[in-house]
Amino acid sequence: MTNRTLARNTNSNPSAILRAARDRGDDRTALAYLRQLANAPEASSDVFEALARLCFEHGRIDEAAAASEQAIALDPSQPETWHRLGIIHMQRQNAEAARDALERTVQLCPQFASALNNLGFALQHLGFHAMAADRFRQALAVDPGYTEAHSNLAAVLALAGRYDEALEHARRAIETNPRFISAYIHAAFIETDRERFDEGLAWIARLPHEARRDPSILIAHAEILVKAGRHEEALAICCEAIAVQPENGDAFLCLGTALAPLGRRTEALAAFDKAAALMPTSAAPLAWKGSVLTELAHMSEAKALFDLACAREPRLPNILYMRAAANEFRMTEAEVAGLEEMLADERVTSPQDRTRLHFMLSAAYLRSGDTSRVFRHLHAGNRIKRNMIDYDPDEVERYISAIAGAFPLSPIRKAAGHDSAVPIFVVGIPRSGTTLVEQILGSHPKIHGAGELGAMTGIEKNLAAKYRKAYPYFVADLQPSDQRAAGLEYLARIGQPPARKEHIVDKMPGNALFAGLIHLMLPNARIILCRRNPFDTCFSCYSTLFAGRQNFSYDLRELGRYYRAHDALMTHWRQVLPEENFLAIDYEDVVEDVESAARRLIAFCRLDWSDDCLRFYESTRPVRTASMLQVRKPLYRSSVGRWRPFREELKPLFETLAMPVPD
Repeated sequence: MTNRTLARNTNSNPSAILRAARDRGDDRTALAYLRQLANAPEASSDVFEALARLCFEHGRIDEAAAASEQAIALDPSQPETWHRLGIIHMQRQNAEAARDALERTVQLCPQFASALNNLGFALQHLGFHAMAADRFRQALAVDPGYTEAHSNLAAVLALAGRYDEALEHARRAIETNPRFISAYIHAAFIETDRERFDEGLAWIARLPHEARRDPSILIAHAEILVKAGRHEEALAICCEAIAVQPENGDAFLCLGTALAPLGRRTEALAAFDKAAALMPTSAAPLAWKGSVLTELAHMSEAKALFDLACAREPRLPNILYMRAAANEFRMTEAEVAGLEEMLADERVTSPQDRTRLHFMLSAAYLRSGDTSRVFRHLHAGNRIKRNMIDYDPDEVERYISAIAGAFPLSPIRKAAGHDSAVPIFVVGIPRSGTTLVEQILGSHPKIHGAGELGAMTGIEKNLAAKYRKAYPYFVADLQPSDQRAAGLEYLARIGQPPARKEHIVDKMPGNALFAGLIHLMLPNARIILCRRNPFDTCFSCYSTLFAGRQNFSYDLRELGRYYRAHDALMTHWRQVLPEENFLAIDYEDVVEDVESAARRLIAFCRLDWSDDCLRFYESTRPVRTASMLQVRKPLYRSSVGRWRPFREELKPLFETLAMPVPD
């Protein structure tokens, strides 16, 4: 059929042309004729609308946009045309133009559910999360079973920290369409954001089986595992994603974040380089590479990368935080003003982002001596963080008390574990000097500082699974063979010391809770408890946005309760563990006389003295904790008594600790 015949048979009605062409499966003929009609001087808005619709369906976005604009110029009263133009603008990454077109759509047709949903998406993209949520709700008022609107509302509510409500809408989306993948991902990250990692992973496991091989799903799965500290598992899944899609930059970015905590920093740097090459406009690979270089003390290169990352995407609080931390929170007045401006921006609603901004500002004001503003931001940042997480101080106190009860008040001397003396454990409440002690030990020629290892957590889980009892309740049932097997498992997990080394330091502060179990497993291992003035320790914890799960530290009263319970358990360990295996050392003693303290540490480890231990700040070994910059400097005393200017603000802590407060 010729174009002329088609026109004669349909009387040049564009809709009829489309119907006739589709009946014959001949969109090409329809497209050619609609173009011919559109070139006529008398072309109507219907012609341009029909042309726009057909071009859009066939992915001819530029032509669809031009035809839509022509249709609107001739007749601006058609909501469908405005709607399509809004979608086209979003595909072109022009959210402002999309917002304008979609707002016009809903003005013309207030009950247009998909237009309301798409307008919400454009507003979300622009950072107006509250307005976006309102539009998604309006779409659901029109169509309560609108799967995509439920899923989008879940995402935007999560960005505002309204996790329970967000999770409910993710569930509703899945109920209306069990194959709607985005809703599962939203649910998984909602739970992950509040550190319910097992629940987050359970949502990934509920995905339709065929979806789990999708690279984006694999990457999401790996990201959750990284946040949960399960880096080996995350690594395997990242490799799977790369095998499926070798040019996926997000997969290489996630790979790097899994490799770095495992000490495989060279491989991590290579992964970040690959991610940067594949994502040339993204700041994240540069910033993550900068963080690894900071751990390796390559500061000039790291700072250059952070500067480039912030220039590339200047309003990302997570990137700004990484840069500020690497620079010890030294900031110019303009930088501080910029952070305050971001906090005042209604578009910055993410609790994670606002928490980072508050902690950055508190650290900057503390460094500059503007003490009047420090706690305004500390209280705000800690309050937001505390509201994001699950923490029951009563349950934690019962748990710590049960640990002491599992090791009765009589010296543990008949441990049946493995006789290796390779491990040296450095333990204590975070910010008590554990990194400094490890740095001193790791500077000895025969000691390898391995950082914070997660080996004990894995052993605890395995023993709990075997006995079907949680720690510490399985301790009473441990057989000598289990003690030895657990010791062997620990040694296998940490590996052999590097060449010419005899000992490996495991500086996981939380291993303090396992000290009795460690002695049963490895009766020749040395355990060093780091202590620090309780007020300085707690103030430092409250001032730190931890990367790990130190959930006791975001409320002053809860922090005081944890310190008291922890301190009581440490007193218990000193009573039940042999003196030759358990040493307590005070941070203030190290600062006051580093040589005497260092000699005491090395003697406790049964090693000959080395002057290298006094030059610990010259060590180039990687450090991956909040103290990584401080331990690369000679000792200074300014960190002693830092709590003193904040007596009034710290009153809830003092009351809970129930200790005399020095003048």
